[in-house]
Amino acid sequence: MENGVVENKNKIRFNILLFIVLSYILSWSYFILKILVENNYINLNIPPTIEVLGGFGPALAAIVVTFVFDGLSGLNELSRRLFIWKFELKWYVIALFLQPLIWLCAIYINTSFGGQHPIFNDYYISKYINFSNIISPIYLLIILTLALFIQFIFLLGEEIGWRGFLLPKLLTICNWLISSIIVGIAWAIWHIPLFLISNTTQSNISFSLYFIDLIASTFIFTWIFFHTKGSVLIAGMFHTSINFSTGFFPILPQIAGSSGPYIIGIVIKSLIVSTIIVKHKSSINVTFTGKEGLSISRIGNAFSIVLGFFERIVENIYKDS
Repeated sequence: MENGVVENKNKIRFNILLFIVLSYILSWSYFILKILVENNYINLNIPPTIEVLGGFGPALAAIVVTFVFDGLSGLNELSRRLFIWKFELKWYVIALFLQPLIWLCAIYINTSFGGQHPIFNDYYISKYINFSNIISPIYLLIILTLALFIQFIFLLGEEIGWRGFLLPKLLTICNWLISSIIVGIAWAIWHIPLFLISNTTQSNISFSLYFIDLIASTFIFTWIFFHTKGSVLIAGMFHTSINFSTGFFPILPQIAGSSGPYIIGIVIKSLIVSTIIVKHKSSINVTFTGKEGLSISRIGNAFSIVLGFFERIVENIYKDS
């Protein structure tokens, strides 16, 4: 019996390692090609945003590893996570609005303490959308909705891998704390080539700050994961909210004029993560079944008050809906 358990764990570890390596190979091949072309090491006519295709590396790696080791039944389980949508409405609210709320608080705090006043019409996403051609608010809403949907589809290419495959695998052999750290590190390393490509979000950010931001975000992803039965759909929505709000609000140093708002936002996010960890230190070894969730108590220290305030807001929205 013990030998069978050990063999199964070794198989899972090998699956995880193979997935990470394959994700890097598939994605970095596109990223490195873009770097070589940009720096005139090779002369090729390639799409200007070819690095976007690299975003599907984790999904392809997850599909390949799952099919090889778990067959069609494994693929069915992996695809099932894409269609898990029945959970409390407040988790949709959290996935869509938590990150924008963090950035807005960061901008307000930075400005209140003498930081540069933000310029809200200087969007980083203007490289994708020509706002000067927007003729009406309705047209703007349509364009932004379309942009969000397209980004959501592309980001599922990542989330099928990170939260659809890697996190559930890790949770079978590690606690949620260690699992989150491993996913966060693997996810951060995956982004390294993007720091060498011009006009990416990463190209003008300190890797150390970005690394901390991604690790903190990973814990929130895991928190949402437990509450939504392992839904990849909601993970894609949260990822879309992170990317889009980071480009839409003046947070990035090249838009905000300094790293102040970004650093403050990371601190706020870290406080939320600290609350999650402190409140769940007694259940660190919980395993994931797809049914139970990690609940957050709203009594205790200041961290709890911060997170509790946000939860009360979304709960009221949920009750009113």
